[in-house]
Amino acid sequence: MKAIPFHKHLSKQELKEDARFYLLKSSNDYDTSLPHRHGYFEIFFFEKGSGSHTIDFAETEIHNCSIHVVAPGQVHQLKLEPNTKGSFITFSEFFLRKHLTPSVFDSITSLQSFGTPSILQLDETTFLEYKNIAQQIEESGTTSLSFAWLNVILNKLEIDFNQTLQNPMVSEGYEEVIHFKHLLECHFTIEHAPTFYSTKMAITEKTLNQKIKKRMGITATEAISARVLLEAKRLLLHSNLSIKAIAYDLGFNDPAYFSRFIKKHTTMSPKELRLAK
Repeated sequence: MKAIPFHKHLSKQELKEDARFYLLKSSNDYDTSLPHRHGYFEIFFFEKGSGSHTIDFAETEIHNCSIHVVAPGQVHQLKLEPNTKGSFITFSEFFLRKHLTPSVFDSITSLQSFGTPSILQLDETTFLEYKNIAQQIEESGTTSLSFAWLNVILNKLEIDFNQTLQNPMVSEGYEEVIHFKHLLECHFTIEHAPTFYSTKMAITEKTLNQKIKKRMGITATEAISARVLLEAKRLLLHSNLSIKAIAYDLGFNDPAYFSRFIKKHTTMSPKELRLAK
């Protein structure tokens, strides 16, 4: 299999992907053991086997009857043992928003990426329920029917994630964090000051910090820095862009300041970080 190129921008075609079903190892013409990312969501159903799944630098061991959710833009790599058996489905945010209202989409916490991979460990009976529903997507003859089956999966995921408490956003009042996250995704390459986001949300900077601190355990400034740092690491470690180009792409007019930012948060310079991969 060939390697998938790591593009700075997500594929426009993938950003509009309908719901699709695949068996592991049967559909890819590229090497999934290399870091890569897509413009759509992926939900992996690991039925049997072992190996590891790294999502944005967090490595997780693969277990039987487990489900892993990968959001658009997250860098991930699969290192599967030969005996691994499973499947996965792909679908875009665009596809979901054609069928769901914005408030309903935002309420699906299992699809919200907050730095911690969304992973479920299930018993065999519950896992087989997911597997059987996912297979219905492959057999669906229409877009509306495939969405109906996908919606069943998403509703089940929401219930199971709430019960396992693995998603830190499952609590009353997380809507403000969702709003902040959406704004951050749109503007983090240009706006690094919390005042910009508090103004957009029509609240004071102090209130924004209180809300983010309560739900995420960090301040708004720390959340912004973490998002910028994540993208910097993605590009430094997985792209061929120059350090200066990455600095400018992430809103740093002075590459030297970008270098100080990276060193502050990683103890390494951008060059040292790139060479350490």
